[in-house]
Amino acid sequence: MRYSALNKHGAHYYPVCQYLEEGLRRLGIPAKNMHVLYGGIELDLFPYSNRTLPTVGEIRVLSVGRLVDKKGFVTLIKAFKRIYTKYPNARLHIIGAGEDEKKIKFTIAEYNLKDVVILRGAMDSKRVSDELKEAHIFCLASQTAKNGDIQGIPNALKESNG
Repeated sequence: MRYSALNKHGAHYYPVCQYLEEGLRRLGIPAKNMHVLYGGIELDLFPYSNRTLPTVGEIRVLSVGRLVDKKGFVTLIKAFKRIYTKYPNARLHIIGAGEDEKKIKFTIAEYNLKDVVILRGAMDSKRVSDELKEAHIFCLASQTAKNGDIQGIPNALKESNG
């Protein structure tokens, strides 16, 4: 096991959720060397607010994350096609950048959603906060990547509950 040397020297591990802690236990990490360390968010930047859908105009759906397989953006776009069919005034705005950008653009074109799914690129926390205030719905997709990579507790989800 590749963690043996670290365990031998008393290494400590700080998973961000209990699910990842359980995964480390299955790899043989002693429970006494693990402490779940939940991340926090800036509450002033991401305050709570009630949201309502508009009666006219765009229904803005927002998703935020790195454009990588485990974030599930291709799956989200395919699902959004069904939403758009029923609600033609819905728009999906995706904030983020990453290695799957070409694949995501291809999926947008393949599903004829070029003017409906808008890739906004990477943004700093302040701009993401402003975009969240304009959104009616926040959607965070997630999946196990082909290489087995998974998410812990995503900050984007915590921030969106503002």
